[in-house]
Amino acid sequence: MTETEHPAEPSHSPDEPRGGFFLNVVPAGLYVLAVFYGGGLRGSAVPASALQLGDKALHALAFFGMQLTVYRALRYLSTTLTNERVAVLAFATASALGGLLELYQMALPHRSAEWLDWVADVAGAALGWWVVSWRNKKS
Repeated sequence: MTETEHPAEPSHSPDEPRGGFFLNVVPAGLYVLAVFYGGGLRGSAVPASALQLGDKALHALAFFGMQLTVYRALRYLSTTLTNERVAVLAFATASALGGLLELYQMALPHRSAEWLDWVADVAGAALGWWVVSWRNKKS
């Protein structure tokens, strides 16, 4: 049989992220920028429907998503770390960005920083870490 009779094997392993830089890294950068942009808005600029969730739940949800996008970016960029180490690094990165967001808000005249917001950020990132770790164990 010739090569044309057999479909080519995929060039990536199941653990390898698919797509290139723009599908793996750029979304994480855009997500972080969106969170910081939203975090810099005046309180009244946040849609009322979003506020019904509660401030701390919104923080947790935002940093849950940040953990997932940062994990994907770091997994793409890292060639030597295990998936679990990448998950830990993504958790640390998302948690540190939550702290930076609070410092950024402290510098804005129309915002205030609250340590419980950072706790909610870390809780959301921790939930994202757990989901990624659980998924990696299932595969």
